[in-house]
Amino acid sequence: MKLAALCLVCSCGAGWACEPGLGAVPMLAKENAPAVYLTVPAPPVSEPFDIELQFCGDITTVSVSAIMPAHQHGMNYFPKIEAREDGVVGVSGMVFHMPGIWQIQVSSGTASYTHDITVQ
Repeated sequence: MKLAALCLVCSCGAGWACEPGLGAVPMLAKENAPAVYLTVPAPPVSEPFDIELQFCGDITTVSVSAIMPAHQHGMNYFPKIEAREDGVVGVSGMVFHMPGIWQIQVSSGTASYTHDITVQ
């Protein structure tokens, strides 16, 4: 079962910085799309953690989920998504409940992005 969190991001606007924050990595887009940068700490197994997203350009909605491609299942929790005034979208309550390769999936309404991460 794949669970996702969805949030209308009301305070998004033009002019968001396209310079990634410290430790941010670019997410891979499934189509030609504006850049999205992801900051994620080394996530612990079965413990909540937070990620940050930086979008280059305007967005109206953001959804975030994660799956284990090898097992074809997602997370057991709905993360909370919040647009901050500094142009960063914070996602809290992510939980990877088992070790292995996870894929973080982000959708900004018109574009989809992924990032693979190994959890030990």
